[in-house]
Amino acid sequence: MILPALAAGALAGILIYAAQFSSGKFALVVGTGLLVAGASALAGGVIGFLFGIPRTVQNVPAQGGAAAQGASGPQYQGNTNLEQISDWLTKILVGIGLVQIARAPGALGRLASQLKSGFGGTASSAAFALAVMVFFVVMGFLYSYLWTRIYMPKALHEGDLIEQVTTKVQAQLNEEGTLQVEALTIVDRQLKPETGAPSPSQNELNAVVANTSDVTRVQIFQKAETQRRLSWQFHQRLMALTIPVFQALIAADTANRFHRNHGELGFALKDQDHPDFAGAERELTTAIAIRGIPASEKGWAAYEANRAVCKIRQDPGYLADPHQPATDDVRASIEADLKVAAGDSFARTLLGRSDVRDWLALNGLPPDAGVAGGAIAPIDV
Repeated sequence: MILPALAAGALAGILIYAAQFSSGKFALVVGTGLLVAGASALAGGVIGFLFGIPRTVQNVPAQGGAAAQGASGPQYQGNTNLEQISDWLTKILVGIGLVQIARAPGALGRLASQLKSGFGGTASSAAFALAVMVFFVVMGFLYSYLWTRIYMPKALHEGDLIEQVTTKVQAQLNEEGTLQVEALTIVDRQLKPETGAPSPSQNELNAVVANTSDVTRVQIFQKAETQRRLSWQFHQRLMALTIPVFQALIAADTANRFHRNHGELGFALKDQDHPDFAGAERELTTAIAIRGIPASEKGWAAYEANRAVCKIRQDPGYLADPHQPATDDVRASIEADLKVAAGDSFARTLLGRSDVRDWLALNGLPPDAGVAGGAIAPIDV
C-alpha cells in the first residue's frame, strides 16, 4: 500500500506543478509528465523484473540424507526458464552501470534539458523532469522487484503442482485403462471359455477384480448378471460359470456396499445343476441385510422368495420319505419369507412353484395364503 500511495502522491505533484502554467501549457506539462512517469516506471519495472525473477533449485540433501529443511519437490529461491537470461542481463546491466557511472550525471543532465520544454520551459523544469524520471524508475523497479519476488514463486509453484497433478491423473487413467482391459479379458475367459484354454483361478479373478475401479466392476457385474439371467433355466452349466465372477466381486467389495453381488450369487448357487441351497441361503441372507427392509427397494423381495425355496429344500421334514410337517421354528422362518414375497408382485410369481405349494399343503397352510397359485411360472430373477 505504501508504494501505490507514493506513486499517487507523485502524480498529484505533477498536477500541482502544472497548475502554475496557463491552460494551454497545463495540458502540455500534465501530458508530458504522465508519459515520462509511465515510461520511467516501465523501464524500472523491466529492470526490477529481471533482478527479481525467481531461480528454481532442487532440494539439496542435508546431512544424514534428509532433504534440505525437510521439504520435498522444487523450492523457489529465484528463476525457471528465464533464469539464465535474467542472470546475463542483470550482470550486463550492473557491469555497464559500473563502467559508465562517471558519465551518468552528464547523461541525466542532457536528458533533463531535452525534456525541459515539455515541462513548461522554466528554470525549474529540467530539475522537475529529472525528479519525475528518477522517482518513477525507482518506484517501477521496487514495485516490479517485490511483486516478482513475492508472487511469482507462488505462481510458478502452483503451475508445477498443476502439471504434476495432470501428469499423475493421466498416468492413473492410463493405468486404469490397462487394468480395465486386463480385468475384462480375464472375466471373459471365465464366462466364455475357449476349448482347450485354461479358465482363470478364483485367486486370479479376485486379484484382477480387486485392482479395478468401481466403474469396471459395474461392467463386470453386468456381464455376469446378463449371462446368469439368460441361462439359468436351460443352460445351467453356462450359468454356473458366473459363480466365480460374483465371488470375486464380493471379495472386492470389502465394505459390503452392494447387495446385488450376494443376491446374484445366491440365485446362481440355487439354480445350478447341483444346487447349493445352504450356500444360496447364506448369500441371500447377506443380500437382505445389506439391502434393508423390502419396502426400501421395490422388487427386491425376490431375495425372500428364493430364500424361502432354499429353506424348503433343506427342511428335514420335507426331505423325509414320506414328507413330514416342519418344526415350529423352521415353519415360522419360511412363513416369514413367504409373507414378504407374497406382498411383492415381482417376487410373488416364484411362489407358484410346485415345491412351495407342496410344502404349504404339507404344513396345513392354504395354497392361496398370499401365494400365487396355479401353474408354475418361473421368474427371471
